[in-house]
Amino acid sequence: MTITISGIEDVKRTLLELAPNEATNIMRATVVDLAKGMSADAKANAPSDDGDLKGGIGHKRARGSRDVLKAEVVANTNRKSFYWRFREYGQGPDGREDAMFLKALQATKAEIQSRYLEVYADKLTSAMARKARKAAKAAKV
Repeated sequence: MTITISGIEDVKRTLLELAPNEATNIMRATVVDLAKGMSADAKANAPSDDGDLKGGIGHKRARGSRDVLKAEVVANTNRKSFYWRFREYGQGPDGREDAMFLKALQATKAEIQSRYLEVYADKLTSAMARKARKAAKAAKV
């Protein structure tokens, strides 16, 4: 059996028809990977101070719905980074506004289409390679 895929619509149709669960997993991994990139940008824009703000910035997969996949960029408040809001919006005593999350969001929005396609292609390629290795291993046994 040979399947030829020529465009993004063909990829979408093929995944939805042949492997809907795998399509959801690939999209979930893509969304989380985009959030990971945004958290890295936010860490790069975060100020260096005596607190633990850079160490508290991260990403996590969020609960979505059947049709919506979510991931979030968060400042972990369990650490000593509770003051991230003051640094983000300039509401602290010094009035300094760092806007690290806003800068990360603007950088991601500027290149979201190319970044999304690149991440999606990587995830799809690795999923297909994983399936091929699994099928080859099952054929040997």
